[in-house]
Amino acid sequence: MNTTVFKPATKSESPFDEANSLLAITIYHQNPVNHQGKKNLKYYLKKKIDREYDALLNEDERLMLELNRSVRFIENKLKSRYGDNQMTSIQIYFNDNKGGTIPESHPNAMLCKLNIFTNGQCEPHVNRDIIPTQEGIDFVTKIMESWQYYIQQARR
Repeated sequence: MNTTVFKPATKSESPFDEANSLLAITIYHQNPVNHQGKKNLKYYLKKKIDREYDALLNEDERLMLELNRSVRFIENKLKSRYGDNQMTSIQIYFNDNKGGTIPESHPNAMLCKLNIFTNGQCEPHVNRDIIPTQEGIDFVTKIMESWQYYIQQARR
């Protein structure tokens, strides 16, 4: 006599490499995003198998790649089935605690944030203490302007 053994449901594994991503993106929403009432979710944009990322020569280029990927990521989040839960802030931190794999002894440094108001206006902030050059500040500002563009397109 054969008996059926039920396997427990497993979550699909994330394709992103949380521990080795340079950046962690935190998005705050207007309404809770889960049953515990949290309004924020954290994301990473380096994939576990990422040839494009591995081909880059230094950490600066990898940082720029993750920031460039954030634009498409925000666009996709706004077009998703949860896109009606409006974002109120997008914040990018350095992933100093390697995606939660080591204890966080101090808050991770924030690279930049974009606060989004209910009227559709946005307020960008760049951490000038971390970004020493005007070229770097301009690059991060352009990334946030791209986020703002897609946010304003989604609200029309």
